[in-house]
Amino acid sequence: NEVMLIHLIYATFSSGTLSAAEYIQDRCIDLGHTCKIIPVKDVQEKDLKEPDLLIFGSPSWERDHFKHNGQPHYD
Repeated sequence: NEVMLIHLIYATFSSGTLSAAEYIQDRCIDLGHTCKIIPVKDVQEKDLKEPDLLIFGSPSWERDHFKHNGQPHYD
C-alpha cells in the first residue's frame, strides 16, 4: 500500500463539517496516510497541488425559510 498525502478542505457553519473531517482524518491516519485538515478560507495554491488526494467538505442546510437551503457554504 502506498502512503498518500491527503488534504481535507472544508467549510462549516456550526463545526459539524469539521467533526466529519476529523473523523475522516483519523481513518486515513489509521490506514497509514498523512492527512491535513485545512479550512477553505486558509487554502493556498500549494495546498491544492501537493497532495495525492483532495477531499472537499461543505455543509448544506435544510431549515424552514432559510434562503441558502441545499447550497454549499459561501466560502
